[in-house]
Amino acid sequence: MEVKPGKHLAFKIPGGEKFIRCKSLGDDYTEDAIRERLSGRRIVTPKQKTAVPMKASARPNLLIDIQAKMQTGYGEGFRR
Repeated sequence: MEVKPGKHLAFKIPGGEKFIRCKSLGDDYTEDAIRERLSGRRIVTPKQKTAVPMKASARPNLLIDIQAKMQTGYGEGFRR
């Protein structure tokens, strides 16, 4: 891994083409925060992802009334 110091700390993974600035990764990736994590003074727990169930009314209706579509003038595709 390459590290590029400068105005904003940046890393480049092996085989990667571009450097990734820590500034764009958020507050847990500042130079001071990384030093605290390496020394053991800062412990960051990963955020738990929670699944949000969809409401029955929010689900799309995938059924199409083919006969009604044919009568309204939709043509050859529905006949096939």
